[in-house]
Amino acid sequence: MTTHAERIIEYLERLPGRDDDEISRALGISPRQTVNITCRALEQAGRLSRQKGPQGKIVNYVRSPAVALDVLLLPSRSYLRLPSEKTT
Repeated sequence: MTTHAERIIEYLERLPGRDDDEISRALGISPRQTVNITCRALEQAGRLSRQKGPQGKIVNYVRSPAVALDVLLLPSRSYLRLPSEKTT
């Protein structure tokens, strides 16, 4: 059984630049907010890029596996502070 995330990635690999409403309708995922939550989680994981499209809606693109891996392996910004920098 495939997850919503896997289905969304597969769909966007074939048809990039789709908004959450289009993905929800095409894949029969209801409610639509499930797609939004899943796409935002995939963006946080580095698997998707979400950006404003021509009609002003947020559209989704699959990031290449190499880019996603790079994003996941980058150290947290907190690790990049110089020893003399104070944290707040």
